[in-house]
Formats: sequence, C-alpha cells, structure tokens
Amino acid sequence: RSAVREYDPQKVALPFLIRAVGANFSDSSVITRRLGDLLFIWGNHFVFDTEGLAKGGIDVEVLVSTSERAWTFPWKGGWLPADVFSTDSYLAEPQPLAVLLNGVFRNDDSLDGDMPASGELMLIGCSEMFKNDYLYASAFHHDQFLLNSVAYMAYGADIAALQSRRPPPRGFAFQSATTKRLWRVAVVGAGPLVI
Repeated sequence: RSAVREYDPQKVALPFLIRAVGANFSDSSVITRRLGDLLFIWGNHFVFDTEGLAKGGIDVEVLVSTSERAWTFPWKGGWLPADVFSTDSYLAEPQPLAVLLNGVFRNDDSLDGDMPASGELMLIGCSEMFKNDYLYASAFHHDQFLLNSVAYMAYGADIAALQSRRPPPRGFAFQSATTKRLWRVAVVGAGPLVI
C-alpha cells in the first residue's frame, strides 16, 4: 500500500508443535531407526499424488509420521478456538512429516542429451527445528536428525549407519486414557497386593 514495508504479526493461542516420537519413525531407514524425539515447530505434513508418482517411477518412503490422532485446521490468522484442541475428527491415517523420494527426476530444461539418472530427494516438513534456537534443544535430537540426513544424502547408507550408531532415548507413543488408568491401577495396586 505504500513505499514502506509493513509488518503485521499474526497472533496464535498456542504454537503449532508436533512432537514426533520413535514409534512413528521408520525402522528400516538408517536416518531414523536410532533417532530420538523430534519437535516439528510449525510443521507441515505432505500429501502426494501416488498415481502420478508411480507413473513417474518415484517411490515414497515415509521417514517420520504423525500418530493416528492427527488433525488439521484451516488457520487464517488470529486466535485458535478452544474446541479445536478437543476434536474427535481425526484424519484417516498417520500423516508423513519427513519423506525420502527415490526415482528418476527429469529436468525439462536440460540441454544435454544425457539420460536422467536416478536419485533421491528428502523432504522435511519443518525447517524451524534446525535453527540455532532449537537445533540443540535438550529433550530432542534435531542435530542428530540433520547429521544423519546429510550423511545419508552425501555419502550413502553405510556412512549414515556409522553416523547414527548411538541410540538415544525415545519418548512414549500416544496412550489412550483407558490404558493410562489401567496402568495406574496396576502400579498403585501391585504393592498392597504383594503385601
């Protein structure tokens, strides 16, 4: 509207945070199989055209996903309504937060007549976790995720496996309220039953 750049910050009641735990990591990938918890700050999930990718010969390997209790909200700024945080309308399946695409990536602008080679492309639905303020967050392993990813993409699976040789502690997967109550009763009641 003017020659001066204007900045209008949007307020949000709670930050968009997705805590990804080991139960939702790929056990078959050297990048994530020994990885600790991750915090996707303002994270996004991916939606793929599986038919189009299959036609193009590109395989999708999900490295990190949400739990089955994931939901979305079409946020347009402002405070989030309180009922959003107690929703029962979850998405049909876990949503991918980090993926590895394998296949042939064609460049239409290529001037040489070489055949395109197969390659890999990694997509991570959050860059905020790799910024200085969060990279070394004590309860999360963002730094290890970055190192594992770079080692894999630059040098391959063998070096990535060497890079990720230290298994960190992992968080717990989501437990229903009924399961939590049963464990509380079992733990509290075990002592008196033994006596």
